[in-house]
Amino acid sequence: MLKVKAAFFTFILFCVFSCTKKDNEIAYDIVSDKGELNYQNAFKFLKKNAILNFHLDGNGNLIQDSQDVDSIKLAENIMSAYNHSKSLLQQNIISEYSFINYVLPYKVNLSYDPDWRKAALSHFKWSKTNITDDKSALTACNILNDTIRKILAFSLDNLKEDGLSFDQILQNKKGSCISFTNFVSYVCRANGLPVTTDYIPAWGNINGGHAWNSLVMNKKKSYPFEGSETNGKFEPMYLIKNKTNPKYSTYRTVPKIYRRGFIPDTSSVYIKYFKELAPLGLNFTYTDTDVTDLYTPTTKVDTKSFFKKETNLVILSVFNTGIWIPVAAISPKHNQQVFDKIGVGGLYLISSLDKNNSNKSFCIYINKAGQIKQFNTQKRSVIKLDRDMSIEQEQLVAIAKYGWNDYKKLEKVAEYSKSTLLDKVPYTLYCWNNGWKTMENEVANNRTVSFRNKYEDGIYMILPEKEKINEKKRPFILIEGKVVFI
Repeated sequence: MLKVKAAFFTFILFCVFSCTKKDNEIAYDIVSDKGELNYQNAFKFLKKNAILNFHLDGNGNLIQDSQDVDSIKLAENIMSAYNHSKSLLQQNIISEYSFINYVLPYKVNLSYDPDWRKAALSHFKWSKTNITDDKSALTACNILNDTIRKILAFSLDNLKEDGLSFDQILQNKKGSCISFTNFVSYVCRANGLPVTTDYIPAWGNINGGHAWNSLVMNKKKSYPFEGSETNGKFEPMYLIKNKTNPKYSTYRTVPKIYRRGFIPDTSSVYIKYFKELAPLGLNFTYTDTDVTDLYTPTTKVDTKSFFKKETNLVILSVFNTGIWIPVAAISPKHNQQVFDKIGVGGLYLISSLDKNNSNKSFCIYINKAGQIKQFNTQKRSVIKLDRDMSIEQEQLVAIAKYGWNDYKKLEKVAEYSKSTLLDKVPYTLYCWNNGWKTMENEVANNRTVSFRNKYEDGIYMILPEKEKINEKKRPFILIEGKVVFI
């Protein structure tokens, strides 16, 4: 567990920075209209924001950056960042916003290594200077990305990747998408390109999450690419994209997508309730930007009819890897009663951490049209199924078996219309109620299983009778009498 002294949280609540206003209200005065650097303002900017940025020490404890930031190293960082972005700023190819957020910062992730720029440039350097527009800037990222992809191999061995320095990732030569995107950000930023990480805490219809890189030219214009893996236009919502027959393409449901930032928002609920939210995994969102609507259709959910205005925290969670994973938080007590930019097509749990709240939690399903549906516990319906997993889950099984290389077999999974159930095999129906409860057993006939009893709207799962529930298995919901796999 990450540890920060309680006294520091008291200090946080009294910190107010001018840069917490909306971007169009801020005059950073770090880069002039002609692309010239105001060094003193850049130095003050970094020192000030180091108070609410953190890194991990060797024991996994969370340490305030300002305790370790060295003024001489900070000066070197500023000049290196500017010298490599200077031509892009002077030509107005990248904005001041992009420079101060995604090039100038002295760090990339939760590590603190003041010499990472020198290390990155000693291995990967963009030698050409013919970046004249967005397209050529993305080309530069792609060339660097191509070089990096030959070095790193995918691995899930390290669970503390976000605290690795440039040299540590390079030494490991492997990692998950977290190491990939951090490493690409190290290299691109060292070369003056404003690159950061966009990430999904948890998918809504398959297990796990994901991270990729984004080249951010200004606050409103960015270009995603898959760090150390894929160049060009990256579309993270596709699981399998069937180019010849789009109707067989399958999608990953997106609850929330955040863009990793540097400037702390001191008005954020994620700072006000850091101690409560950090154990839930919602610990650094106060520096990050919600960019869900840049990738997928979204909607809003107003919680004021469910939770009292005095409620401290309301959490938005998505079912993933066998548990509810928090992806966002609001505070009715601080006039936040609406969850904004929620991805459509997903099942969500909205709950309160307040012990004295009479309405502690409720589930909603947001269909692909953005309509909000609540479970009707008074309605009873028969459950009849011809499959035990969604097409997305079937594709993941195929990927585990064949790998990504046998793409034709993966495409065919989406085209496969026959039932996945086996005749004469008994299946067990489970219902979720703070854990999986056994409901009844039935044998499949004609590759279909029909359960005898009628059931209320809720979350269910079926498994062959002798198979145990595991975290990789995805459930389905019964909503308005219809079965929907999630």
